[in-house]
Amino acid sequence: MNPNPNTKPSLSIVIPAFNEAQSLREVLNAISVDVPHEIIVVDDGSTDNTFLVAKEYPYVRSVHHILNRGYGAALITGFGIAEGDIIVTIDADAQNDPKEIPEIIKPIISGETDVVIGSRYLNESNDLNISLIKRIGEKLINLVLKKKYGIEITNSQSGFRALRKVVLESVLPLTEERFGFNTEFLTRVLGSGLRVLEVPKKEIERKHGKSKIKVFRDGFRIVYALIKSILG
Repeated sequence: MNPNPNTKPSLSIVIPAFNEAQSLREVLNAISVDVPHEIIVVDDGSTDNTFLVAKEYPYVRSVHHILNRGYGAALITGFGIAEGDIIVTIDADAQNDPKEIPEIIKPIISGETDVVIGSRYLNESNDLNISLIKRIGEKLINLVLKKKYGIEITNSQSGFRALRKVVLESVLPLTEERFGFNTEFLTRVLGSGLRVLEVPKKEIERKHGKSKIKVFRDGFRIVYALIKSILG
């Protein structure tokens, strides 16, 4: 369903994208929701045709960072212009299934929670090919979060999430512009006493390009964001 430009969106779908021209079209074509919505693509200084692909869709709000600023910076930009009462974030690499958006937002619509995280670990059908160092790193982060906030989070680094827009009032300003964003956002949410719920999500093998995450560089930044957020 294409968004109706004459109707105020109740849902904003924010898609951060960096050099994902081949995958972005697949993501945009798969979005189908039955509520008034807007789609925001934030092109984070891509050097390929990512921004041009977004512009092919007249109903997509396209924003362009001249320079690559980072995953978190793209989301912060998207949050700043989102008009919906609920915001969904989904990556442009087509590893998450946009058809699951209705399931991601359902617990928020029902009033069950404030933030929903799509977890690849809760879907038993996923054939997960995750490096040992990534698994260990995420388990350590999850252990710290459980110790600090008393909640079990299995997929703290998931980029497929939904939140009530009013949540931003409790977590802004967010300062992590790269992959430390997910950790900073989650610790701010938990530290504010907001409700968080995980739901299963599909994990689809990447068809085009390579992951933008550098294990050691970004892993260090994620740990730094965790320590800074908890101690700060």
